[in-house]
Formats: sequence, structure tokens, C-alpha cells
Amino acid sequence: MALSGIEKLHKVSSRRRRRRLVLFLFSTVLIVIITVILLNIFFNIKYISIENNSKYDSLVLLDNPEIKIGSGLLSVNTKKLEKNMPVEYPYIDKITVDIGLPNHIDIKVEAAYVEVMLEKEDKYIFIDKNLKVLQESFEPANNVMLVKGLDLTEYKIGYIIDDKINIEIDLIRKILNELKQSNINGSIMSMDFTKKHNISFVINNVVEVQIGNTDDLDKKFEQLANILQRNPGDESAVINISNYKMGRYRKLE
Repeated sequence: MALSGIEKLHKVSSRRRRRRLVLFLFSTVLIVIITVILLNIFFNIKYISIENNSKYDSLVLLDNPEIKIGSGLLSVNTKKLEKNMPVEYPYIDKITVDIGLPNHIDIKVEAAYVEVMLEKEDKYIFIDKNLKVLQESFEPANNVMLVKGLDLTEYKIGYIIDDKINIEIDLIRKILNELKQSNINGSIMSMDFTKKHNISFVINNVVEVQIGNTDDLDKKFEQLANILQRNPGDESAVINISNYKMGRYRKLE
């Protein structure tokens, strides 16, 4: 059947619209490609500054294909660097990468420190304040709290310990938080979770503190601070605050 004049015009018009759409899309893609190329030509990395207080040498940290001198400045994925580098280098707590137009990058590296070491079979697991695993070692760290009796089933160096898998790790988080908020004088160098109903730690290597379970931790540590204000914290003694209403101090001979 022969097409009417109106149908022929409609068909021609449709073909023209399709050609214009294809041409528009092609032009848009071409413009984007050219823009990216030009930006990478005119905005490339010429200067990198780094502020670094971590244990890693700055030259080692800068040996990264993402931040090479001469590479495109705007192609640097700052979020990726900030996420991945503390995993690749566990003793980094936080890294900030700022792009400065037209040609420089500013990097700030904040160190992570061993806050606690967990005893596991014949080795020690060093973790920081955020419960991130920093390393495994067959030798203990100096002047760091040793935690015994905690069942750590799954962990990975460079990552925060998952408290959904390692349920007991949350006990450390709670106790560390309370210790930081309390007015307790003295250094705590060991903590024992062997008896979950009677968790204990030692202050200044001479005062054993028995806290029982983790219920009412804030009240227990408040009672502990009061007891230490009235009694010496550098003489052998046992303090029982498992019942925070009846905290007891017993000096040892």
C-alpha cells in the first residue's frame, strides 16, 4: 500500500530526529573526552607536600601510582587513598588528601599507636584505640596494656576487629572508654578476662582491681576513683568494685 504524503513526511522527520540525537550524543561524548584530556594536560601534579608523624618514611608513602608527579591532578581518587592507605599501612590512623589547583597535592598522615596487646596462644596482637589490628608479634610491646583471656576468633591486620564476630572485643571498648573518662591515676599494664564474671586489671603493677562483669561500669569506675583518692595506689592491695555500692580496699602484706 502506498504511503500518504503525511506518512512520508512523518517518516522522514523521525529519521532526522534520530540522526540529530546520535550526533548530539556523539558530540557530548567527544567534548567530555577532550575536556578530560585538556584538564589532565593543564592540571597535572607538580608539587606534593606531606605532613607525616607515622612510623613510615614519607618517600615510602608517596610511592603510589595514584599520586605520581606529572600525572593528572583531577584523576586522583582522594577517597580511595584515604580509605586504602590506613589498611595497607596499619600504623596510620588517618590520612587526608587535599587537591590544590592548579598543580599540587597536600597530604596529612596521622599515626596510629598500640593501645592494647591481646595474648593469643604464642603471640601478641597489637591493636589501637579504635580496635584496629596493627600487627602480630612474638614479642610483647613495651609499656602497653596486656589483655589475657579474651577469645579473638577472627581478625585481619589493617582492619578494625568486627565485634559482631568477636563479641568479647566490645568488653575492651567499654572498659577503655570508662578508663579515659574516669579520674583514675596510675598506669594499667594488664587486664584479665579469663573469668568473664570477674574481670580484673592491675594498676601500677601492685593494685589488683576486681570489677566483676561489665554492668554499671561508669558507677564502678567512679567508686574506684574515690577509693584511690583515700588509699595509696602504689602499695600492694586488692580493690573489689564488683558491687559499686560497697567498694572494698584490702591492703596486702
